[in-house]
Amino acid sequence: MLAAMGEPCAAPGGAARRERGALAALRHRPFALVWSAALVSSIGTWMQALAAPYQLFELTHSNTWLGIASGASMLPALALMPLAGVLADRLSRRRIILATQLVQVAVALALFALARAAWLSPGLLVGLLAVAGAASGLQLASWQSFVPLLLPPQLLADGVRLNTLQFTASRALGPALAGGVLAAFGVATAFLLNAVSFVLVFLAVAASRPREAQVRVWSGVARDVAEGFRYTRGNPTLWIAVLTAFAVAFFGHSVGQVAAGLAKQVFAVGPSGLGAMTASIGAGAMSGSVLIALFPDRHRRSSLAQTGLFSYALGIAGVALAPVLFAALPAFFLMGLSHVAVMMSVNTALQTRVPEPLRGRVISIHLAALFAGLPAGALSLGRLGDAFGLRAALGVSAALLFGYACVAWWRFRRLSVLDR
Repeated sequence: MLAAMGEPCAAPGGAARRERGALAALRHRPFALVWSAALVSSIGTWMQALAAPYQLFELTHSNTWLGIASGASMLPALALMPLAGVLADRLSRRRIILATQLVQVAVALALFALARAAWLSPGLLVGLLAVAGAASGLQLASWQSFVPLLLPPQLLADGVRLNTLQFTASRALGPALAGGVLAAFGVATAFLLNAVSFVLVFLAVAASRPREAQVRVWSGVARDVAEGFRYTRGNPTLWIAVLTAFAVAFFGHSVGQVAAGLAKQVFAVGPSGLGAMTASIGAGAMSGSVLIALFPDRHRRSSLAQTGLFSYALGIAGVALAPVLFAALPAFFLMGLSHVAVMMSVNTALQTRVPEPLRGRVISIHLAALFAGLPAGALSLGRLGDAFGLRAALGVSAALLFGYACVAWWRFRRLSVLDR
């Protein structure tokens, strides 16, 4: 995901952006090259994100194992996130990205080789996902702080929206392609394709020549981390954005982590049905991203986020109540659309309020909220699903997310701080 830098542009800058058009950032060759490679890589990542839990469920037939795998992917990244934010503010973001890309290539190739040889056990699979999660955790803050350096300042907000469009487009295409790949060629091929996609990003970043970032002298990791937390805590826009991101990850986004269990136990479908479920979420997310990217000034961020929270809860409830997969697909679509409405609003509000010297650390706090909420929510859903059934578990998630939406409406004044 792409981060914008600095404070909001003045009115003339905003007018200039509108005159150039929402896709003007793609006219800058370094950004376009990295953006295109990231699109392909995100598709590969979503393919692996579908293939790994599918393979794990085939081996274990346990929703709890799916929650454990999600935790293994996210918790190492969560533990490294404070350090990653400091490194992004102090070292070469480009070199950090290149090093972590190599680790992720190695993990994807290992998954391919083990799956091809039929040596992939649940323990090995979860262990490799943990290594990939650690590399991702070290990379994300640097990535979000790096890509804006490929654009002139007046196009950074457009770059944020385009990067979200890239990610959500891959979320629609990746699972759909993964369903076909799993059905036709098996999980090993999905892992191999993901490895190739990481190589493309490595080459694009290696060829880029970003602007120099503002770097300060080290004052100690603990002191630097504490400074980022103090700044976030003291800014209502930032801490409400972080809290909302956590709530969406815990109660909403975590539903995708138990999709393999939903496919098997609730809707009785195979890989193609699993791909249709996650592709429906991605199609909704892509639709929302396109509309927001092309018409960024039509609605206030607070209105989009508040409406998105309520509709997200409605979408999850729709999945829980759907008798068959076909009836659930519109609800999955609504989940994806709502996710983008909330997260794009939160991301834009956060990234336009952060000064450059603190960018990596504040972004790392935001990412930590996501990386904490997603596995915790997935593990909770998995345990509830094994104990009471996944339909009941989704009903609980929908009710709790609706409750947070009510808190945002009354306690946080309809998230009005996001419009500052």
